[in-house]
Amino acid sequence: MIVKGLRRVCLTAGAGLLAVVATAASASADVTVVAPGAVPGGTDQEITFRVPVEQDGATVGLRVALPADAPIGEIAVRPVPGWTHEETRSDPGPEGEVVTEISWAAEPGKGLRPGEYGAFTVIAGRLPDTTELTFRAVQIYDDGSTVEWTQTQAPGDTAELDRPAPVLVLGTPSTTAAASGSHHDNAATAGAVRVAAENADASRWTLWFSGAAFLMAWLSLGLTLLRRARDVRGGD
Repeated sequence: MIVKGLRRVCLTAGAGLLAVVATAASASADVTVVAPGAVPGGTDQEITFRVPVEQDGATVGLRVALPADAPIGEIAVRPVPGWTHEETRSDPGPEGEVVTEISWAAEPGKGLRPGEYGAFTVIAGRLPDTTELTFRAVQIYDDGSTVEWTQTQAPGDTAELDRPAPVLVLGTPSTTAAASGSHHDNAATAGAVRVAAENADASRWTLWFSGAAFLMAWLSLGLTLLRRARDVRGGD
């Protein structure tokens, strides 16, 4: 009975660790957007969309809708080996036409497989004067299924979203001098982004190590109790 109980304890601890790891994995599988050093009104800014493959099958397409309420200036798309791209433009307006959507499509046999991710980069001629840009992305799989990364939160809502839209947060007003050509401020902003990324990586490693330590502690307790049980039976 003691041995069976210990087995149940160990299985429960292992299941708890797997749940923690699975939660961390799902949280890191979102389509995201990054632009180190980006500030409101900045020019010639690289923007990268990172697309992980989170389900069976290959990712063979990506569509990204640019924010309609904060149009971005002229867009130049960096070629991705094995992929083609196409831009959709708006009708000419007071400031001319702007890119409203970018789509990428993989050539046969060139899609992203499970466990891989793709990086799709563009250069924005000029960013709008806003502190936040929300993009809407659609990930396309080789079986024709799609995953829409389009969910947004209402002000004050803290609920976790299943398929959040990629959101790019631009620099704070204190860093807008970078947009006028201040090399020092640009470097400081980029450094802050790198520190944030390093902190995020450290948090993920801490989660893994904490889970492993939790499991080892339960296993150690189980082995101790098992030895005591054997000693008792030997004494009898």
